Amino acid sequence: MKPRVLVMSQSTLYGGMEKGSISQDLRILEAMRAAPVLALRLRPQLREWAERLRAGGLPVVDYAPPAFLETWDRWRIRRLKKHLGRPGFSRLMARYRPTGLVCYSSSLADCLAHLWHASRHDVPRVLSVHSTYAGHGFEHDGRGIGLEPPPRWDAWQRRHLRQAFAGLRGIRAVSDASAAGFLQAFGELLPPGLEPITIYHGIDTERFRPPTAAERLEARRALDLDPDALVLGTSALLTPRKGVMEILETWLKVRERHPRSRLLYAGDGPQRRDLADAVRAAGVDRDVQMLGHRDDMVPVLQALDVFLLFSSVEGLGWATIEAMSTGLPVVATDVTGTREVVRDGETGFLFPYGAWDRALEPIEALIASPDLARAMGAAGRRCVEQTFDRRRREEKVMAFFERTLF
Repeated sequence: MKPRVLVMSQSTLYGGMEKGSISQDLRILEAMRAAPVLALRLRPQLREWAERLRAGGLPVVDYAPPAFLETWDRWRIRRLKKHLGRPGFSRLMARYRPTGLVCYSSSLADCLAHLWHASRHDVPRVLSVHSTYAGHGFEHDGRGIGLEPPPRWDAWQRRHLRQAFAGLRGIRAVSDASAAGFLQAFGELLPPGLEPITIYHGIDTERFRPPTAAERLEARRALDLDPDALVLGTSALLTPRKGVMEILETWLKVRERHPRSRLLYAGDGPQRRDLADAVRAAGVDRDVQMLGHRDDMVPVLQALDVFLLFSSVEGLGWATIEAMSTGLPVVATDVTGTREVVRDGETGFLFPYGAWDRALEPIEALIASPDLARAMGAAGRRCVEQTFDRRRREEKVMAFFERTLF
């Protein structure tokens, strides 16, 4: 009988990094002859993805315990008692009888309940950390340097958090910044000797590759873009933390000097309507395309000249890695996570978060020098092949699971 592994997450918003990482891990577990089951909060934006997983034969369960460890209000104990009176987690355990658990954390508020419930069952479990924990209910210093100060857990939380972390077999983080942020938030509550290790995300470099001239023309034709247009773009959740409004404002300044410039947004999110209103107000409806969520980003990236990412913080930056693998130079904010991907002056340019006027100079430099843009794109491609190739990640994750779950 195959060992069954329960894979759990409760993120409030799933970007490419979360979905891509979970999808890869599910395939890795299947390759290790395990039978994974995915249990997560099935928000509307996840249902199409979940149905594709189900169509491939993977059980997907809608399960979301209430937050009680992550809150400070006086009703948290009542919520916990009410939840314990329900058969939710125990029913999952009884139904699937997992031999291991993998919990994913993208914020302070989306994994602790899972871990605490799991600690009450004698099952090997590991934690996967996807965030620096900056901007998740606590202030960071504007450069995305993690929590300042760390959260002040009260005595009740500390007791239950220690129970949640007790018995963890391993913690892996998607970046050094994520590992540091996790330790800053929870380090004093971890069992002695337990620290996160970093395993970078990996992408399919054969699929995300620089386009041929014919592929580039076809990508632009499919998006109704002129072959000689200057095209900037981003791929991100449309939220304030991704700086999507600031990207528009920066591009409008670029457009003043380069009237044939175009801007593409790939992604969806709560700021979509505000962004669309701003585009209409600026009178640039024909020059800005909001593509929505795209399962296949390859043709979008192959149509771009420069990739932009103006995040306030990143766990690592899945979209940036995909862009670099496609041979694009990157202009991005100098924040944790991103600076582990983009080598300033080599694979792209970094500028201080919030200093939006300083994004113009590197963009103009790349426009003025196609040779510089090509050189940075080629350097970015080499960086991804060396550090962020999916095959490298799969080997490391497989070794991690072998050591901790089986």
